[in-house]
Amino acid sequence: MMETTARLIRMFESGEKLDASVISAYIDVIAQYGATADAWGLYKLFKDAPYHYIRGLLLQPIMRCGDTALAQDMYERYVRNQTSSEHIPDGVLHVLVIWVLRRLRLTSSL
Repeated sequence: MMETTARLIRMFESGEKLDASVISAYIDVIAQYGATADAWGLYKLFKDAPYHYIRGLLLQPIMRCGDTALAQDMYERYVRNQTSSEHIPDGVLHVLVIWVLRRLRLTSSL
């Protein structure tokens, strides 16, 4: 896990008020340079409060850096047993659709 991700996680865990612009800057760096471990670390934070706006910002690097297991967990947790899409946190369906399209593009190029 990148030091940037670890620092962002500590910021969330500190309980202090978070500045969305600072969080966005961290997220941009993680989305560009992060790996699977970073996505899992951020996903754990997202799961703590999936309907909170600031936690929703974490979906960008989760989408970019996540793996199949993370996408499966997200699908099982937020989509599979829902009777209505209104109960799915904002951004989750977007992340899953983009992830599936990215996987399809990779398999079609083989």
